[in-house]
Amino acid sequence: MKEKLMEENIKEHKAPKNRGRLWSFLLIFILLGVTAVVLVREFDIGALVSLVKNSPRIGFVYCGAAIMLLYFSGYAVFMRTASKALGFGIGRFRAALYSALDFFYPSATPGGCGSPAALTVTMSGDGAPPASASAAVIMQTIVFRIVLLLLGSVSGALLFTGYFGTDRLFRTVFIIGAGATVFVTFLFVLALFFTGVTKRVGLLFIGIGAKFRFVKDKAATSARFTESLGEYRAAAKTLKSSRGLLGRLLLETLVQRCALFSVPYFTYLSLGGGEKSFIYIFFLQIGVSVAVDSLPIPGGIGLNEYVSFLLYESLYPTSETAAAAMLLNRAIVYYIPLILTGVITVIRSGLTTLFRKRKETT
Repeated sequence: MKEKLMEENIKEHKAPKNRGRLWSFLLIFILLGVTAVVLVREFDIGALVSLVKNSPRIGFVYCGAAIMLLYFSGYAVFMRTASKALGFGIGRFRAALYSALDFFYPSATPGGCGSPAALTVTMSGDGAPPASASAAVIMQTIVFRIVLLLLGSVSGALLFTGYFGTDRLFRTVFIIGAGATVFVTFLFVLALFFTGVTKRVGLLFIGIGAKFRFVKDKAATSARFTESLGEYRAAAKTLKSSRGLLGRLLLETLVQRCALFSVPYFTYLSLGGGEKSFIYIFFLQIGVSVAVDSLPIPGGIGLNEYVSFLLYESLYPTSETAAAAMLLNRAIVYYIPLILTGVITVIRSGLTTLFRKRKETT
Protein backbone atom coordinates (compact mmCIF):
# COMPACT_ATOMS: atom_id res chain seq x y z
CA MET A 1 0.00 0.00 0.00
CA LYS A 2 2.82 2.38 0.91
CA GLU A 3 4.69 1.62 -2.35
CA LYS A 4 1.51 2.35 -4.35
CA LEU A 5 1.11 5.67 -2.54
CA MET A 6 4.72 6.57 -3.34
CA GLU A 7 4.16 5.88 -7.06
CA GLU A 8 1.01 8.02 -7.14
CA ASN A 9 2.77 10.86 -5.34
CA ILE A 10 5.67 10.83 -7.78
CA LYS A 11 3.32 10.91 -10.76
CA GLU A 12 1.37 13.82 -9.31
CA HIS A 13 4.46 16.02 -8.93
CA LYS A 14 6.80 15.67 -11.88
CA ALA A 15 10.50 16.24 -11.50
CA PRO A 16 12.31 18.90 -13.52
CA LYS A 17 13.14 17.81 -17.06
CA ASN A 18 16.58 16.33 -17.71
CA ARG A 19 17.17 18.83 -20.53
CA GLY A 20 16.74 21.69 -18.07
CA ARG A 21 19.22 20.08 -15.69
CA LEU A 22 21.78 19.66 -18.45
CA TRP A 23 21.51 23.33 -19.40
CA SER A 24 21.92 24.30 -15.74
CA PHE A 25 25.07 22.21 -15.34
CA LEU A 26 26.44 23.53 -18.63
CA LEU A 27 25.87 27.08 -17.40
CA ILE A 28 27.69 26.24 -14.15
CA PHE A 29 30.74 24.95 -16.02
CA ILE A 30 30.78 28.03 -18.26
CA LEU A 31 30.57 30.37 -15.25
CA LEU A 32 33.26 28.42 -13.43
CA GLY A 33 35.49 28.58 -16.49
CA VAL A 34 35.05 32.34 -16.93
CA THR A 35 35.62 32.94 -13.21
CA ALA A 36 38.77 30.81 -13.22
CA VAL A 37 40.16 32.62 -16.28
CA VAL A 38 39.59 36.03 -14.66
CA LEU A 39 41.22 34.95 -11.41
CA VAL A 40 44.24 33.47 -13.18
CA ARG A 41 44.69 36.65 -15.21
CA GLU A 42 44.37 38.96 -12.22
CA PHE A 43 46.18 36.99 -9.50
CA ASP A 44 48.93 34.48 -8.90
CA ILE A 45 46.85 31.50 -7.78
CA GLY A 46 49.90 29.83 -6.26
CA ALA A 47 50.51 32.88 -4.11
CA LEU A 48 46.88 32.90 -2.97
CA VAL A 49 47.08 29.23 -1.98
CA SER A 50 50.30 29.95 -0.07
CA LEU A 51 48.57 32.73 1.84
CA VAL A 52 45.95 30.27 3.01
CA LYS A 53 48.43 27.48 3.78
CA ASN A 54 50.68 29.78 5.76
CA SER A 55 47.78 31.33 7.64
CA PRO A 56 48.88 32.21 11.19
CA ARG A 57 45.58 30.95 12.65
CA ILE A 58 44.42 28.18 10.35
CA GLY A 59 42.31 26.68 13.14
CA PHE A 60 39.65 29.31 12.53
CA VAL A 61 39.07 27.78 9.09
CA TYR A 62 37.91 24.59 10.81
CA CYS A 63 35.62 26.70 12.99
CA GLY A 64 34.04 28.10 9.83
CA ALA A 65 33.57 24.58 8.45
CA ALA A 66 31.95 23.49 11.73
CA ILE A 67 29.53 26.41 11.52
CA MET A 68 28.40 25.13 8.12
CA LEU A 69 27.25 21.96 9.90
CA LEU A 70 25.10 24.22 12.08
CA TYR A 71 23.71 25.78 8.91
CA PHE A 72 22.65 22.41 7.50
CA SER A 73 21.29 21.34 10.88
CA GLY A 74 19.17 24.49 10.94
CA TYR A 75 17.49 23.50 7.70
CA ALA A 76 16.82 19.99 9.02
CA VAL A 77 15.24 21.41 12.17
CA PHE A 78 13.06 23.71 10.03
CA MET A 79 11.78 20.86 7.88
CA ARG A 80 10.96 18.73 10.92
CA THR A 81 9.00 21.61 12.45
CA ALA A 82 7.13 22.36 9.20
CA SER A 83 6.38 18.71 8.38
CA LYS A 84 5.03 18.09 11.88
CA ALA A 85 2.71 21.10 11.59
CA LEU A 86 1.50 19.81 8.21
CA GLY A 87 0.67 16.38 9.58
CA PHE A 88 3.54 14.26 8.23
CA GLY A 89 6.49 14.00 10.53
CA ILE A 90 9.95 13.19 9.19
CA GLY A 91 12.90 11.69 11.04
CA ARG A 92 16.30 13.24 11.58
CA PHE A 93 17.93 11.27 8.77
CA ARG A 94 15.39 12.33 6.14
CA ALA A 95 15.53 15.92 7.38
CA ALA A 96 19.32 15.88 7.00
CA LEU A 97 18.96 14.36 3.51
CA TYR A 98 16.49 17.07 2.46
CA SER A 99 18.92 19.65 3.81
CA ALA A 100 21.62 18.36 1.47
CA LEU A 101 19.27 18.17 -1.51
CA ASP A 102 17.93 21.65 -0.93
CA PHE A 103 21.45 23.03 -0.88
CA PHE A 104 22.43 21.27 -4.10
CA TYR A 105 19.38 22.04 -6.27
CA PRO A 106 19.31 25.83 -5.69
CA SER A 107 23.09 25.95 -6.14
CA ALA A 108 22.86 24.07 -9.42
CA THR A 109 19.97 25.95 -11.01
CA PRO A 110 19.51 29.62 -11.97
CA GLY A 111 17.92 31.47 -9.07
CA GLY A 112 17.21 28.14 -7.33
CA CYS A 113 14.25 27.58 -9.65
CA GLY A 114 14.74 23.80 -9.73
CA SER A 115 14.77 23.28 -5.97
CA PRO A 116 11.07 23.45 -4.98
CA ALA A 117 9.86 20.97 -7.60
CA ALA A 118 12.79 18.58 -7.11
CA LEU A 119 12.50 18.56 -3.33
CA THR A 120 8.72 18.15 -3.48
CA VAL A 121 9.16 15.12 -5.76
CA THR A 122 11.70 13.63 -3.34
CA MET A 123 9.48 14.13 -0.30
CA SER A 124 6.44 12.81 -2.16
CA GLY A 125 8.41 9.77 -3.27
CA ASP A 126 9.23 9.12 0.39
CA GLY A 127 5.52 8.92 1.17
CA ALA A 128 4.63 12.49 2.12
CA PRO A 129 1.33 13.84 0.75
CA PRO A 130 2.25 15.93 -2.31
CA ALA A 131 0.26 18.99 -1.23
CA SER A 132 1.79 18.91 2.26
CA ALA A 133 5.30 18.36 0.91
CA SER A 134 4.88 21.30 -1.44
CA ALA A 135 3.51 23.44 1.40
CA ALA A 136 6.57 22.65 3.54
CA VAL A 137 8.91 23.67 0.73
CA ILE A 138 6.88 26.84 0.14
CA MET A 139 7.13 27.73 3.83
CA GLN A 140 10.90 27.33 3.76
CA THR A 141 11.26 29.44 0.62
CA ILE A 142 9.08 32.27 1.89
CA VAL A 143 10.52 32.38 5.41
CA PHE A 144 14.03 32.37 3.96
CA ARG A 145 13.15 35.37 1.78
CA ILE A 146 11.58 37.24 4.67
CA VAL A 147 14.61 36.70 6.90
CA LEU A 148 17.01 37.74 4.14
CA LEU A 149 14.98 40.89 3.51
CA LEU A 150 14.93 41.77 7.22
CA LEU A 151 18.67 41.20 7.65
CA GLY A 152 19.37 43.01 4.38
CA SER A 153 17.40 46.04 5.55
CA VAL A 154 19.45 46.26 8.74
CA SER A 155 22.67 45.71 6.78
CA GLY A 156 21.79 48.44 4.28
CA ALA A 157 20.98 50.89 7.07
CA LEU A 158 24.24 50.23 8.91
CA LEU A 159 26.61 49.98 5.94
CA PHE A 160 24.95 52.24 3.37
CA THR A 161 28.10 54.32 2.88
CA GLY A 162 30.28 51.22 2.62
CA TYR A 163 28.11 49.68 -0.08
CA PHE A 164 27.82 52.81 -2.19
CA GLY A 165 31.39 53.97 -1.72
CA THR A 166 32.61 51.24 -4.06
CA ASP A 167 32.72 51.32 -7.86
CA ARG A 168 29.74 51.93 -10.13
CA LEU A 169 29.38 48.33 -11.28
CA PHE A 170 29.01 47.11 -7.71
CA ARG A 171 26.41 49.77 -6.95
CA THR A 172 24.46 48.68 -10.00
CA VAL A 173 24.63 45.00 -9.04
CA PHE A 174 23.64 45.76 -5.46
CA ILE A 175 20.64 47.89 -6.47
CA ILE A 176 19.41 45.25 -8.96
CA GLY A 177 19.95 42.42 -6.47
CA ALA A 178 18.28 44.26 -3.61
CA GLY A 179 15.37 45.21 -5.87
CA ALA A 180 14.99 41.59 -6.99
CA THR A 181 15.03 40.41 -3.36
CA VAL A 182 12.27 42.86 -2.40
CA PHE A 183 10.21 42.03 -5.49
CA VAL A 184 10.50 38.25 -5.15
CA THR A 185 9.72 38.39 -1.41
CA PHE A 186 6.67 40.56 -2.14
CA LEU A 187 5.40 38.05 -4.71
CA PHE A 188 5.83 35.12 -2.33
CA VAL A 189 4.05 36.89 0.53
CA LEU A 190 1.28 38.01 -1.83
CA ALA A 191 0.78 34.45 -3.08
CA LEU A 192 0.80 33.11 0.48
CA PHE A 193 -1.61 35.47 2.21
CA PHE A 194 -3.57 37.05 -0.67
CA THR A 195 -4.23 34.12 -2.98
CA GLY A 196 -7.45 35.64 -4.40
CA VAL A 197 -5.69 38.78 -5.60
CA THR A 198 -2.72 36.74 -6.82
CA LYS A 199 -5.01 34.44 -8.81
CA ARG A 200 -6.77 37.31 -10.58
CA VAL A 201 -3.53 39.10 -11.40
CA GLY A 202 -1.78 35.90 -12.44
CA LEU A 203 -4.57 34.79 -14.77
CA LEU A 204 -4.67 38.29 -16.25
CA PHE A 205 -0.96 38.14 -17.12
CA ILE A 206 -1.35 34.61 -18.49
CA GLY A 207 -4.12 35.88 -20.74
CA ILE A 208 -1.98 38.78 -21.95
CA GLY A 209 0.93 36.40 -22.53
CA ALA A 210 -1.31 34.12 -24.58
CA LYS A 211 -2.44 37.02 -26.78
CA PHE A 212 1.15 37.92 -27.57
CA ARG A 213 2.04 34.20 -27.94
CA PHE A 214 4.43 34.18 -24.99
CA VAL A 215 2.19 31.51 -23.45
CA LYS A 216 1.60 28.58 -25.79
CA ASP A 217 -1.13 26.71 -23.90
CA LYS A 218 -3.29 29.14 -21.94
CA ALA A 219 -5.57 26.49 -20.42
CA ALA A 220 -2.73 24.26 -19.20
CA THR A 221 -0.73 27.19 -17.85
CA SER A 222 -3.78 28.56 -16.03
CA ALA A 223 -4.48 25.13 -14.53
CA ARG A 224 -0.90 24.76 -13.26
CA PHE A 225 -0.98 28.27 -11.85
CA THR A 226 -4.27 27.64 -10.03
CA GLU A 227 -2.94 24.35 -8.64
CA SER A 228 0.20 26.02 -7.32
CA LEU A 229 -1.94 28.67 -5.58
CA GLY A 230 -3.81 25.85 -3.86
CA GLU A 231 -0.50 24.71 -2.39
CA TYR A 232 0.22 28.24 -1.19
CA ARG A 233 -3.26 28.35 0.35
CA ALA A 234 -2.52 25.13 2.24
CA ALA A 235 0.73 26.60 3.57
CA ALA A 236 -1.02 29.81 4.62
CA LYS A 237 -3.79 27.87 6.37
CA THR A 238 -1.22 25.91 8.39
CA LEU A 239 0.71 29.05 9.35
CA LYS A 240 -2.49 30.79 10.49
CA SER A 241 -3.97 27.84 12.37
CA SER A 242 -0.79 26.75 14.18
CA ARG A 243 -0.19 29.21 16.97
CA GLY A 244 3.37 30.47 17.10
CA LEU A 245 4.45 28.40 14.08
CA LEU A 246 5.49 31.34 11.91
CA GLY A 247 7.51 32.87 14.75
CA ARG A 248 9.28 29.57 15.41
CA LEU A 249 10.09 29.06 11.72
CA LEU A 250 11.39 32.62 11.48
CA LEU A 251 13.62 32.07 14.51
CA GLU A 252 14.97 28.76 13.19
CA THR A 253 15.73 30.32 9.80
CA LEU A 254 17.31 33.37 11.44
CA VAL A 255 19.72 31.15 13.39
CA GLN A 256 20.49 29.18 10.23
CA ARG A 257 21.21 32.27 8.13
CA CYS A 258 23.23 33.92 10.91
CA ALA A 259 25.43 30.82 11.00
CA LEU A 260 26.10 31.13 7.27
CA PHE A 261 26.89 34.85 7.45
CA SER A 262 29.27 34.24 10.36
CA VAL A 263 31.72 32.13 8.34
CA PRO A 264 33.59 35.10 6.72
CA TYR A 265 34.53 36.39 10.17
CA PHE A 266 36.42 33.18 10.92
CA THR A 267 38.05 33.38 7.50
CA TYR A 268 39.09 36.91 8.42
CA LEU A 269 40.60 35.74 11.72
CA SER A 270 42.41 32.84 10.04
CA LEU A 271 44.24 35.25 7.71
CA GLY A 272 45.48 37.38 10.58
CA GLY A 273 42.65 39.92 10.75
CA GLY A 274 41.40 41.37 14.00
CA GLU A 275 40.69 45.09 13.63
CA LYS A 276 37.15 44.77 12.25
CA SER A 277 34.35 43.56 14.49
CA PHE A 278 32.23 40.45 14.05
CA ILE A 279 29.11 42.60 13.54
CA TYR A 280 30.72 44.61 10.74
CA ILE A 281 31.84 41.55 8.75
CA PHE A 282 28.56 39.75 9.49
CA PHE A 283 26.45 42.52 7.95
CA LEU A 284 28.95 42.99 5.13
CA GLN A 285 28.37 39.38 4.10
CA ILE A 286 24.62 39.92 4.24
CA GLY A 287 25.13 42.65 1.64
CA VAL A 288 26.79 40.10 -0.66
CA SER A 289 23.82 37.76 -0.25
CA VAL A 290 21.26 40.51 -0.91
CA ALA A 291 23.11 41.57 -4.05
CA VAL A 292 23.46 38.08 -5.52
CA ASP A 293 20.98 35.52 -4.16
CA SER A 294 17.87 36.62 -6.06
CA LEU A 295 19.59 36.94 -9.44
CA PRO A 296 19.21 34.06 -11.96
CA ILE A 297 22.79 32.78 -11.67
CA PRO A 298 23.50 29.26 -10.31
CA GLY A 299 25.15 29.74 -6.93
CA GLY A 300 25.96 33.30 -7.92
CA ILE A 301 29.13 31.91 -9.53
CA GLY A 302 31.39 34.70 -10.74
CA LEU A 303 29.18 37.52 -9.48
CA ASN A 304 29.44 36.40 -5.86
CA GLU A 305 33.22 36.26 -6.16
CA TYR A 306 33.32 39.73 -7.68
CA VAL A 307 31.05 41.34 -5.07
CA SER A 308 32.82 39.59 -2.19
CA PHE A 309 36.24 40.68 -3.41
CA LEU A 310 35.19 44.31 -3.69
CA LEU A 311 33.81 44.36 -0.15
CA TYR A 312 36.68 42.32 1.32
CA GLU A 313 39.24 44.83 0.04
CA SER A 314 38.24 47.09 2.93
CA LEU A 315 39.11 44.30 5.39
CA TYR A 316 42.56 43.21 4.26
CA PRO A 317 45.89 45.02 3.72
CA THR A 318 46.40 43.81 0.13
CA SER A 319 44.27 42.78 -2.84
CA GLU A 320 45.93 39.35 -2.82
CA THR A 321 44.85 38.72 0.77
CA ALA A 322 41.32 39.87 -0.06
CA ALA A 323 41.23 37.48 -3.03
CA ALA A 324 42.55 34.62 -0.88
CA ALA A 325 39.87 35.33 1.73
CA MET A 326 37.18 35.40 -0.94
CA LEU A 327 38.26 32.05 -2.39
CA LEU A 328 38.61 30.46 1.05
CA ASN A 329 35.19 31.64 2.13
CA ARG A 330 33.56 30.48 -1.11
CA ALA A 331 35.20 27.09 -0.73
CA ILE A 332 33.76 26.70 2.77
CA VAL A 333 30.24 27.98 2.15
CA TYR A 334 29.67 26.93 -1.47
CA TYR A 335 32.11 24.82 -3.46
CA ILE A 336 32.89 22.09 -0.92
CA PRO A 337 29.24 21.78 0.21
CA LEU A 338 28.18 21.74 -3.46
CA ILE A 339 30.46 18.79 -4.17
CA LEU A 340 29.41 16.88 -1.05
CA THR A 341 25.69 17.48 -1.49
CA GLY A 342 26.05 16.66 -5.20
CA VAL A 343 27.51 13.27 -4.28
CA ILE A 344 24.65 12.69 -1.82
CA THR A 345 22.11 13.68 -4.49
CA VAL A 346 23.61 11.31 -7.07
CA ILE A 347 23.76 8.41 -4.59
CA ARG A 348 20.20 9.02 -3.49
CA SER A 349 18.98 9.22 -7.09
CA GLY A 350 20.90 6.06 -8.02
CA LEU A 351 19.48 4.09 -5.10
CA THR A 352 15.96 5.25 -5.94
CA THR A 353 16.36 4.19 -9.58
CA LEU A 354 17.81 0.82 -8.54
CA PHE A 355 14.92 0.27 -6.16
CA ARG A 356 12.36 0.99 -8.89
CA LYS A 357 14.04 -1.31 -11.42
CA ARG A 358 14.19 -4.18 -8.94
CA LYS A 359 10.56 -3.65 -8.13
CA GLU A 360 9.58 -3.67 -11.83
CA THR A 361 11.36 -6.99 -12.42
CA THR A 362 9.66 -8.71 -9.47
